[in-house]
Amino acid sequence: MGFANLFFWFALSSYFLLYWTVLNRPNQLKLRNISLLIVSYLFYASWDWRFLGIILFSSILDYIVGIKLDTTIDVNKRKLLLFLSVFVNLGFLSVFKYHNFFIESAQVALNSIGVNHDLLYLNWVLPVGISFYTFQTMSYTIDVYRKEIRSTKDPFVFFTYIAFFPQLLAGPIERAKDLIPQFEKIHVFEIKAAKKAVLRILWGAFKKIVIANRLALFVNEGYAHPEQLTGLTTVLVIVFFVIQLYCDFSGYCDMAIGTARLLGFKLSENFTRPLLAKNIKTVYQRWHITIHKWFRDYIYFQLKPPKTKFRKCINVLLVFGLAGLWHGSGLNFLFWGLMNGLLILILDPVIDKAAKVGGKRLALIPLILAHISVYLSLIFFRSQNLDQAKSMFMGLFRWESSILNTNDRANILQLGLGKFELLFGLLFIIIVFSVEYYQEYHEKRINSFYNGNGLNRWFIAIALSLSIIFFGFYNGRTGSKFNKTNENKQEQFIYEAF
Repeated sequence: MGFANLFFWFALSSYFLLYWTVLNRPNQLKLRNISLLIVSYLFYASWDWRFLGIILFSSILDYIVGIKLDTTIDVNKRKLLLFLSVFVNLGFLSVFKYHNFFIESAQVALNSIGVNHDLLYLNWVLPVGISFYTFQTMSYTIDVYRKEIRSTKDPFVFFTYIAFFPQLLAGPIERAKDLIPQFEKIHVFEIKAAKKAVLRILWGAFKKIVIANRLALFVNEGYAHPEQLTGLTTVLVIVFFVIQLYCDFSGYCDMAIGTARLLGFKLSENFTRPLLAKNIKTVYQRWHITIHKWFRDYIYFQLKPPKTKFRKCINVLLVFGLAGLWHGSGLNFLFWGLMNGLLILILDPVIDKAAKVGGKRLALIPLILAHISVYLSLIFFRSQNLDQAKSMFMGLFRWESSILNTNDRANILQLGLGKFELLFGLLFIIIVFSVEYYQEYHEKRINSFYNGNGLNRWFIAIALSLSIIFFGFYNGRTGSKFNKTNENKQEQFIYEAF
């Protein structure tokens, strides 16, 4: 059960009424937090109840470690406590997410020296959201160790901070100093904030259900059979995946932030229009902001300060390599991370210099090249392995004499979406980018929308709802000559797999 499930919203509506009428009262703070914890655990158990034991164990461990860190003076004991927390949390993550990656790497190494011995692979299911709540609980113990925050004595507050259901599965990754204080106070219902939250949920659902799910049908078919794509179709698959990924993940965050706001909680922003960024570094500062800040604060700033350009390159590549592996346990994710680190080191100085010397016009060409490079790097992100990534890159060279010839048109229409579905998809993409353009460059108009005539907001809410109802369900409308991919695959949020 998740944000794309209708039952979730019925359940949330019932809990919303109970929350504001009974639970969220001055003398009911502990009961309210207990209810939030129960709801969060039920939500997580709806995916797989067996993995509740892992999140519960991590929560108990870090709750105890946090208190011990506050009361222990001895430096070596404090280091040992921190090591215990990090070792156990990363241990769970490594076993479930990276075991097979390490085994595969060792297998290749053994084969390279002539040792033919099959190592043990584990076919375990990855606990949903483990990468997110692991980093969230680790940030808590690290901050307590650094004495940036005090440990939390209320176990219900701390356990709910780790398992808070709106952001449990795919973020935003919240810092304890920002979220825990919100569990320690009673909230006041704000009708204006609630209306804004509903609009944000609808906007996120529109991006996910109407755009991302639609493009997923096209992208999944393309990546399933890259050897059968023409050059133009390959380009469309690559571009559509970037838009799918953005609408999918930012749509999730919109719904998470909106859902939390309905209950009086304020979560961190995780996206600020990254596809309108002016260089590659800014793309990643605006994309998945909370993980970017996590790696910056807990990894990059802890490395040896770079006194030379070479040392800076090493630090940047190390952080981006780790960020790539955080997303997935494969060489393709490592390549993706390292490639983006190199792009920042090589192309960003050219873009910035061009902007200073010749203004926007001179910077436009390297900026376009930078964005194209980011799009191409995401081939490694989407591919299941390096062989599939290679096939996608090879597809870029299958061009015929004219663009959009008969073979191109036929190839495009064989990827799960009909002509009208594609046209609607393009229209919806234009709508999203138009809204983001206004958010980026016309902030006053966006503010006037939220503060002005309520009829405008009602119109947008109804339009988004109708769009989701009429354009969000299209299984069976179109066929594909290729083998059918898993039709449920596009329903899952992409980052839930991490």
